[in-house]
Amino acid sequence: MDLLSEARSIMQMFRIFGNIERTMILFMIAKQNGTTVNDIVGAIKLSKPYAYQHVNRLRAGGWIKAIRRGPAKAYVCSNLDVHLLLRSLRAEAARKCDMASIGGISHGQDN
Repeated sequence: MDLLSEARSIMQMFRIFGNIERTMILFMIAKQNGTTVNDIVGAIKLSKPYAYQHVNRLRAGGWIKAIRRGPAKAYVCSNLDVHLLLRSLRAEAARKCDMASIGGISHGQDN
Protein backbone atom coordinates (compact mmCIF):
# COMPACT_ATOMS: atom_id res chain seq x y z
CA MET A 1 0.00 0.00 0.00
CA ASP A 2 1.43 3.38 -0.92
CA LEU A 3 1.58 6.28 1.53
CA LEU A 4 -1.41 8.11 0.03
CA SER A 5 -3.63 5.02 0.14
CA GLU A 6 -2.54 4.28 3.68
CA ALA A 7 -3.25 7.86 4.78
CA ARG A 8 -6.70 7.79 3.19
CA SER A 9 -7.50 4.49 4.86
CA ILE A 10 -6.47 5.79 8.28
CA MET A 11 -8.36 9.06 7.75
CA GLN A 12 -11.51 7.11 6.88
CA MET A 13 -11.06 4.86 9.92
CA PHE A 14 -10.79 7.84 12.29
CA ARG A 15 -13.83 9.68 10.94
CA ILE A 16 -15.75 7.73 13.55
CA PHE A 17 -14.40 10.23 16.11
CA GLY A 18 -16.08 13.15 14.31
CA ASN A 19 -19.06 13.09 16.68
CA ILE A 20 -18.63 13.65 20.41
CA GLU A 21 -21.52 11.40 21.46
CA ARG A 22 -20.28 8.55 19.26
CA THR A 23 -16.77 8.96 20.65
CA MET A 24 -18.16 8.87 24.20
CA ILE A 25 -20.13 5.71 23.38
CA LEU A 26 -17.07 4.04 21.92
CA PHE A 27 -14.91 4.82 24.94
CA MET A 28 -17.72 3.79 27.30
CA ILE A 29 -17.97 0.41 25.55
CA ALA A 30 -14.19 -0.02 25.67
CA LYS A 31 -14.12 0.78 29.38
CA GLN A 32 -17.14 -1.27 30.49
CA ASN A 33 -16.98 -4.13 27.98
CA GLY A 34 -20.56 -5.29 27.76
CA THR A 35 -22.56 -2.08 27.42
CA THR A 36 -26.23 -2.07 26.45
CA VAL A 37 -28.05 0.75 24.67
CA ASN A 38 -29.94 1.34 27.94
CA ASP A 39 -26.57 1.81 29.70
CA ILE A 40 -25.60 4.35 27.02
CA VAL A 41 -28.91 6.22 27.23
CA GLY A 42 -28.61 6.44 31.02
CA ALA A 43 -25.00 7.57 31.08
CA ILE A 44 -24.85 9.95 28.12
CA LYS A 45 -28.46 11.18 28.13
CA LEU A 46 -29.27 10.39 24.50
CA SER A 47 -32.56 9.23 23.05
CA LYS A 48 -32.68 5.51 22.34
CA PRO A 49 -33.00 5.95 18.54
CA TYR A 50 -30.01 8.32 18.49
CA ALA A 51 -27.95 5.90 20.62
CA TYR A 52 -28.87 3.03 18.27
CA GLN A 53 -27.85 5.15 15.27
CA HIS A 54 -24.38 5.61 16.76
CA VAL A 55 -24.09 1.96 17.81
CA ASN A 56 -25.01 0.85 14.30
CA ARG A 57 -22.38 3.16 12.80
CA LEU A 58 -19.74 1.81 15.20
CA ARG A 59 -20.71 -1.77 14.30
CA ALA A 60 -20.64 -1.02 10.57
CA GLY A 61 -17.17 0.50 10.97
CA GLY A 62 -15.90 -2.63 12.69
CA TRP A 63 -15.21 -0.91 16.02
CA ILE A 64 -17.70 -2.89 18.13
CA LYS A 65 -19.71 -6.11 17.98
CA ALA A 66 -22.88 -7.33 19.69
CA ILE A 67 -22.99 -10.09 22.29
CA ARG A 68 -25.85 -11.45 24.37
CA ARG A 69 -26.15 -10.28 27.96
CA GLY A 70 -29.23 -12.04 29.25
CA PRO A 71 -32.19 -11.05 27.10
CA ALA A 72 -30.48 -7.87 25.88
CA LYS A 73 -27.73 -7.20 23.37
CA ALA A 74 -24.57 -5.74 24.79
CA TYR A 75 -21.69 -4.25 22.86
CA VAL A 76 -17.96 -4.88 23.21
CA CYS A 77 -14.87 -3.88 21.26
CA SER A 78 -14.70 -5.95 18.09
CA ASN A 79 -11.21 -7.27 18.90
CA LEU A 80 -8.19 -6.79 21.14
CA ASP A 81 -6.49 -4.41 18.69
CA VAL A 82 -9.45 -2.01 18.87
CA HIS A 83 -9.49 -2.22 22.66
CA LEU A 84 -5.74 -1.52 22.89
CA LEU A 85 -5.96 1.38 20.42
CA LEU A 86 -8.77 3.00 22.41
CA ARG A 87 -6.90 2.50 25.68
CA SER A 88 -3.84 4.14 24.13
CA LEU A 89 -5.88 7.09 22.81
CA ARG A 90 -7.47 7.62 26.24
CA ALA A 91 -4.06 7.58 27.92
CA GLU A 92 -2.69 10.09 25.41
CA ALA A 93 -5.72 12.37 25.88
CA ALA A 94 -5.27 12.21 29.67
CA ARG A 95 -1.57 13.00 29.32
CA LYS A 96 -2.31 16.03 27.15
CA CYS A 97 -4.98 17.24 29.59
CA ASP A 98 -2.52 16.90 32.48
CA MET A 99 0.12 18.82 30.55
CA ALA A 100 -2.36 21.55 29.63
CA SER A 101 -3.45 21.93 33.25
CA ILE A 102 0.14 22.61 34.32
CA GLY A 103 0.84 24.87 31.36
CA GLY A 104 3.09 22.41 29.54
CA ILE A 105 1.56 22.63 26.09
CA SER A 106 2.67 25.35 23.72
CA HIS A 107 0.07 26.23 21.14
CA GLY A 108 0.65 25.11 17.59
CA GLN A 109 3.21 22.43 18.41
CA ASP A 110 2.88 18.71 18.95
CA ASN A 111 4.30 17.26 22.14
